[in-house]
Amino acid sequence: MLTDKKILVTGGTGSLGKVLVKRLLSGELGMPKKIIVFSRDEAKQHSMRIEYLNKKDPTDEIIYNNSNDNNITLFAFDANQKLSEHKAPFDAFVQILEGNAQIIINKQTFNLSEGQAIIMPANISHAINANEKFKMLLIMIK
Repeated sequence: MLTDKKILVTGGTGSLGKVLVKRLLSGELGMPKKIIVFSRDEAKQHSMRIEYLNKKDPTDEIIYNNSNDNNITLFAFDANQKLSEHKAPFDAFVQILEGNAQIIINKQTFNLSEGQAIIMPANISHAINANEKFKMLLIMIK
């Protein structure tokens, strides 16, 4: 039924969305070609992406993955939303698409606005604070 289909799950990081994504990945209704998860809660979206990032099954790279080499995610933050400090195993390229934000890398703050970009190095602590509503594109470079 769902074999080779592209599926978009909105609200995918909520309790119902998580159950739906796991069920889709189980393949009981056929294995989708791609699953895209949208969420207003950027922190939950990031946690879900990390949860699936290190899996070893063939379906692991369905969520947020554009190719075998790069992981591309579009984030949308509300004003004053934050992504708490964490580390990632890969370098990450961030470009601000709309609005502005504080990108904190290794305790150093960078104020970025629309069109500006920065690289967050692998295994270095980083966090994000939304000064206002903003959107950013994140590319994890594997």
